[in-house]
Amino acid sequence: NVRGGTLTYKSHIIYKINYMKFLFLFLIISLNLPAQEIVGKWEVIGYEDDLVYYNKTKDSINFKNPTSEEQMASFKSIAEILIFSVLYEFNDQGIFIMKTTMSGEIKSDYVIDKTKNTINFVDENGNDDSWKYKFVHDNLLINIISEEGFMELELRRK
Repeated sequence: NVRGGTLTYKSHIIYKINYMKFLFLFLIISLNLPAQEIVGKWEVIGYEDDLVYYNKTKDSINFKNPTSEEQMASFKSIAEILIFSVLYEFNDQGIFIMKTTMSGEIKSDYVIDKTKNTINFVDENGNDDSWKYKFVHDNLLINIISEEGFMELELRRK
């Protein structure tokens, strides 16, 4: 009986070790797969950079430096073409597609890093980029930092 108890104890320890390995492996895989909540098609509803904040759904625009009504109208028409017409799609296979009226489709592979809250991209030429992201209510906020400055997009599921 003592021997049987020892074997059961050893089996239990081996089971726990295997279970821990499984959990560790599952955690590693799940942190590097596309996040289910980001999968889908997204449209731009808000934009901010060093100069301006514009929320299209509220038709609210705020220039960080005083500007004229003419400049506001000009910005809105340009933003409609260059920013708000762009659609973003993240599929469940790790493919990102950005659809623009100017350039057509731009594709890239993507991986979500939940520990750093980043979306990491690699295009077909090996170029890579990384965007910070977070969810606010049901909207996706994306922060893009470049040599030219920062840009934040607020996206709503389409």
